Amino acid sequence: MKVLLIHPEDGLEDGPWTACRWDRIVDLGCSGMESYRQAAKQLGCPVTRLDTFLGEFRDQRKVRDLLAMGLGRLVDRFDLDWWELVSLLVHQQLEVVVLLNELVQTLGPSDEVHISRHGLHASALEMILPSRPRVYPLRPGHAKGSTRHYARVASKFPVRQLLEIFWDKVDCGYQFRGRFTVRPKPATIPVVLLPTAYVNVSRTGVAYARALPGIQFLMVATRPSGWLKQRPANVSMAWLKSYASVGAADRKAEHADLVARWRALQADLSDIPELRMLIHMGAFADVPRRITVGC
Repeated sequence: MKVLLIHPEDGLEDGPWTACRWDRIVDLGCSGMESYRQAAKQLGCPVTRLDTFLGEFRDQRKVRDLLAMGLGRLVDRFDLDWWELVSLLVHQQLEVVVLLNELVQTLGPSDEVHISRHGLHASALEMILPSRPRVYPLRPGHAKGSTRHYARVASKFPVRQLLEIFWDKVDCGYQFRGRFTVRPKPATIPVVLLPTAYVNVSRTGVAYARALPGIQFLMVATRPSGWLKQRPANVSMAWLKSYASVGAADRKAEHADLVARWRALQADLSDIPELRMLIHMGAFADVPRRITVGC
C-alpha cells in the first residue's frame, strides 16, 4: 500500500506526486472538505486530514500531561515559571508528534510511506517508523534559505511591519530599545496580564475585560499594531520594552541557576519518548537563549 503525506506548505494537487498512483493520502495541514473531494477524484484515492486521528480529546490531554511534567522546575524570583513560557513554543510540535504516532498505528508493516518534503513531520517519522519514509526533494525556489523564498515572504508585509520584524530579530530582549522607554509604575493591586502584538488580539482582550469591570487588566504590547487608544477604564497599557532588564548584572547568578536547572530538566524529559524526539530534533535548542533574554 502506497501512502502519501502532504506537508502543510504543499498543495494536494500541485507537485510531482500527482503523477503517481496512491492508495491513501493524508494532509498534514488543514484544507477544506471540498479540496479533499477534488483531490480524491483527481488522484483516485481517499484523502484525509492528520487531525482526524484526534481521539475524543485523548491526545490533547496527553499533550497537556506531557507538558505538565516540567512545571515548577524553572521558577525564578518573580514566580515566573519559565517552563510554562517556553513550552508554549513546542506545544504544536508535540501535538504533531502525538498525532503522527496515532497515524503510524494505522499503517501496515509493508506499507510504503512517502512525504512531500523535509521538515518536522519527516524528521519525526524517521524516528517512529522502522522503515524510513521516502521524502520528495525540495523544488527550486521552495527552500527556506533561497532568495525567492525570502522575496515571497517579504512581499507579504508592508515596510512598517518589516521594520518591526527586523527589531524583533536583532533586539529580541529589548536590551537596546529598553534604554529609551520610561518604566511604568508598579501596580498597587493585582492585575490580569493581556499580552498582545496585533490589534485583533487587543480587541479580544478588551472585550474580555469589559465583561469583568471589577477586575483590573494590564495590556502589554510588543508592537504598535497592538496598541489601543480607546479602551475601558479597567484596562491600562504598557510597552513590553519598558520591562526589559537592561544591564541587570544582579540577575546573572539567577540566570546561571535557571540554565543549570534547565539542563537537569532536559535530561529528565529525555526519558519520555515524545519529548525525547523533540529534543533530538532541536525543538528546545533555543531555551537557554530565551532564558538569557528574559533575565
